[in-house]
Amino acid sequence: MLREFKTIRLVEFLNLSQAILSPTSRSFPRAKTQSLDDFLSSIEQYYNSSQMDAIEKSCSMTSGIMLLQGPPGTGKTQTIKGILSGILDKHKDSTSILVCAPSNAAVDEIAKRVITDKLYSHDGKSKDNLNYLRIGNLKKTPVDIRDCKKPIRETPVEVERITLNYKTQELIKDYIVNTNLTSLMETQANLEKNIQSKQSTNFNQSASSEEKNSLNFKEKIINKDTLEQKKHVESVLLNSAHIVFTTLSGAGGKEMVLLKHDFDYVIVDEACQSVELSTLIPLQFNAKVLILIGDPNQLPATTFNLKSKKNKYSRSLFERLMLGGCRVNMLTVQYRMVDDICEFSSKAFYKSHLQSDDNNSVKSPSWVKSSGLWIFDLQTSQESQNNDETSIFNLKEIAFIRQIYRQISHLHKRNLNIGIITPYKKQALMIKDNLTEHYKDDWKIDIEVNTVDGFQGREKDIIIFSSVRSGDSLGFLTDKRRMNVAITRAKFALWIVGAVKCLEKNKYWEMLVSYCKEKQRVVSCKGFKEARRFFTEERNVREKVKRDISPYARKLNLKMDMDMELELDAQKVFRIKRLKKEIKVDGMIESKLW
Repeated sequence: MLREFKTIRLVEFLNLSQAILSPTSRSFPRAKTQSLDDFLSSIEQYYNSSQMDAIEKSCSMTSGIMLLQGPPGTGKTQTIKGILSGILDKHKDSTSILVCAPSNAAVDEIAKRVITDKLYSHDGKSKDNLNYLRIGNLKKTPVDIRDCKKPIRETPVEVERITLNYKTQELIKDYIVNTNLTSLMETQANLEKNIQSKQSTNFNQSASSEEKNSLNFKEKIINKDTLEQKKHVESVLLNSAHIVFTTLSGAGGKEMVLLKHDFDYVIVDEACQSVELSTLIPLQFNAKVLILIGDPNQLPATTFNLKSKKNKYSRSLFERLMLGGCRVNMLTVQYRMVDDICEFSSKAFYKSHLQSDDNNSVKSPSWVKSSGLWIFDLQTSQESQNNDETSIFNLKEIAFIRQIYRQISHLHKRNLNIGIITPYKKQALMIKDNLTEHYKDDWKIDIEVNTVDGFQGREKDIIIFSSVRSGDSLGFLTDKRRMNVAITRAKFALWIVGAVKCLEKNKYWEMLVSYCKEKQRVVSCKGFKEARRFFTEERNVREKVKRDISPYARKLNLKMDMDMELELDAQKVFRIKRLKKEIKVDGMIESKLW
């Protein structure tokens, strides 16, 4: 909060103060150069037209604010890489750029892509001489605090090597060795052990204490010299970096005090997931150009105080500028989803501007039997709530989802890459517990379970969405941004499990139900048995075999319990091969059945 307060006091004195305080639809000044034209020509084969437009406008802008909307699967990070390459090429690497995002994970994703894929110049060659620096507290941080085990997010190795701490330690390593600090610390440790082990003897503790004090004094002198050397190295690294990566909060951290110049450009990714005041923090370095990249149709910043929401504290700078008339440039081609998932999201949230790539390579694998967008209207769905809890769960939907996994589990350990998402954390926890009860930890190879909020920015081959609600209220489901995130995580198939009568009470969910009904993609069922055939062809094959074999089985007085066979787990071998050997009646069974 202190960093946000400091930034508020500075806003009126910034280069971009007028653009921030009085948003307008007017265009900001731009200047195209021959070198920029050459650069754009060299990269156009790698980008679609909307990405090229975003790169051209960002790189040619001399001052002002650029709003870039990136819907799901539109290649936001790839576009950022193009913008960074173009800016550096335009200025012949003699400029400084600050790249920020609300979270460490988002910052690390951009930094990793820049390091591994590399930036490039107008001649198509990659740039290997650029200095990158990652600022901030990169200790292990929890990903999902809702899970009892609190899984840990590790900093990517590539990013770890450009952190300020890592680079500083590498440069001052020789200095520390030369000052014999390591040897001094070892002597101290040994002396401490001797004092502790000989306290009960006539050991001369006073002499040892004097020696210890002497060593401590030497250590303080060496530490002081090392600290001064460390600060000097940090200052050199920070002021010579072409691109600095940090979180919005990290831009106001103590390391940035060593900066002796302003940043020419500030780029903020996931700009709609941060409150306006946080987005202003990196602007204290008086940038001439601010590029905000995000999607106001996806989840906003998380705030818990009702007054903050009422007073629009939770609103992002991107959204306020957009509502104030600032022009928004949108990436319009997506590469993630199959067409019918994209089609609904485009119509409902993006005014039909979002399109799939003409050469869309998103094709469902053969084992996905019901690809695209499907609603399973579970008529027995019943929401529940414990007396001492506020979160809601639905046992019928949990059982249905477990049966889905059971039906496709013959592909187990092939990394099915399935996501199960729900608006309610209680439902997510109970789904995990239920799967663990039936499959121990084996399901974790194939499935990730989380809330909608935990899946923002992620994607899976298949998404199973548990809507939970079955009563008069839709709760979290009424948030269209949360709905948009939920339905755009899937690449090949989105299976929505819920109560249609409840979903239809909301405008956007009613649109989705109508869309699926038009395509005959709504399956009404009281339980999983009625919907089994939509998840695998196994049932169809067995029914065909049962129909064709039964007459001959009766003729041979064979005892068959096919209903029992149909209940076998999908991964168990169907025992028709045994029947094949026993049933040989005038060769009437066609070999194609086998």
